[in-house]
Amino acid sequence: MKSIIIKVWPEIVGYYPLIIVQPKLMRIKNQINPLFFDFTNTVQVTSSGLNCFLFNILKEINSSRNTGIWETHNHFINDAFKKSIDLNFFSILNNYKKGREDLWNELFVRVREDEIVNVDNTGRKIVSYPIYMIDFQKYIDRRDALVDVRRWIDKKLMRYSEEYRFSVKQFEVVINEIIKNTADHTSVNAFIGMDIIYSYDENTLDVQFSVTDLGVGINENVKNMIKHELMSRYKFWDITQTYKVALSDGYTTNSSSKRNRGIGMSLILQSARNMNMMLSVFDAKSRGLLNKIEDISHKEIRKNFFNVDRYIGFAYFGHISLNKR
Repeated sequence: MKSIIIKVWPEIVGYYPLIIVQPKLMRIKNQINPLFFDFTNTVQVTSSGLNCFLFNILKEINSSRNTGIWETHNHFINDAFKKSIDLNFFSILNNYKKGREDLWNELFVRVREDEIVNVDNTGRKIVSYPIYMIDFQKYIDRRDALVDVRRWIDKKLMRYSEEYRFSVKQFEVVINEIIKNTADHTSVNAFIGMDIIYSYDENTLDVQFSVTDLGVGINENVKNMIKHELMSRYKFWDITQTYKVALSDGYTTNSSSKRNRGIGMSLILQSARNMNMMLSVFDAKSRGLLNKIEDISHKEIRKNFFNVDRYIGFAYFGHISLNKR
């Protein structure tokens, strides 16, 4: 059976993989052919960007009859391809196959934890951490995964707080609330990609991250839980209205939970602002700049949401710049 060739973009960095349309990827929905990932012209890969690219692939596989069977080069061809292996791209992809088992060697399927250090094409040092898959099925209570997530963040980031002005605990609040929402409102896994990007003189560094899950997103969740008396107004609701509701203190789409008090989104927004963190949410066909929202009004939310003109799914992308102490 002929493979569908996915020609990987030259730069798998930032949130670009979320918004760049790759035609072959968009056409796999109704095909069962294996996917061939061609990294020949890929020159730059970060963990946060690769996580966004992986999310796009898993989203298409998850919502289609495609088997998720994959193929790729059988030998190392460039640094970006090697780095994609080391950042757990293929080992995670392997968890989502619906078909035959392929016998790839251990390099492709072994889960890694060690950081990858390299220099980008502008000469800056980048420390990338392998994509962390939060497998909620391993836990009796999905929220128990949050303990391991905090430990993972502490292990990776705490050392930077010694030299740079960085509150790791405040950073954890943002990630913790994002993951908590996935645990409470979906039945899917979540994924974190994270990079540390140094300035040329290393006097500043950026913590860059993406968090993704395969759920329907806040926009759809809110619409699905609209109270009966509001149903007549439902057709007039856009993402501005759903986020006005979601960002309000005390609102939750999981009203049966005694632990979910509906403060997660407002806490994410407030914590991001307190840290001067640039934090975007990608939901449905929009990108929202959460840290720029100053009050929960239609006007303010509408000002900070942008139409992407195609369905993206649900993901967060953020970064924070840190100065030396």
